[in-house]
Amino acid sequence: MRHATFFKTVDSPYVSVTIGSLDNPEATTPVSQDGVEARISYFDKLFSLPQKATDRSDLPDGNARIARSNHQHPDHDTAVWPQQKD
Repeated sequence: MRHATFFKTVDSPYVSVTIGSLDNPEATTPVSQDGVEARISYFDKLFSLPQKATDRSDLPDGNARIARSNHQHPDHDTAVWPQQKD
């Protein structure tokens, strides 16, 4: 289980949650965007840009090579990290 990032503003009835920190971000829908005064100027244009899936065909063995070298902690508890290879 990932640890969600959330905070409650003093004197506010609301709790704010960072969507990306949830175990299943697709299970909820945002109702507001906070801190927009600091938004990077082009963020509102991101969804109009062409989209493509991850492709590292420029590397020998491409995406598989990256997957084998990924040492990101999994989204579940582990007794030992990094996990020991058998």
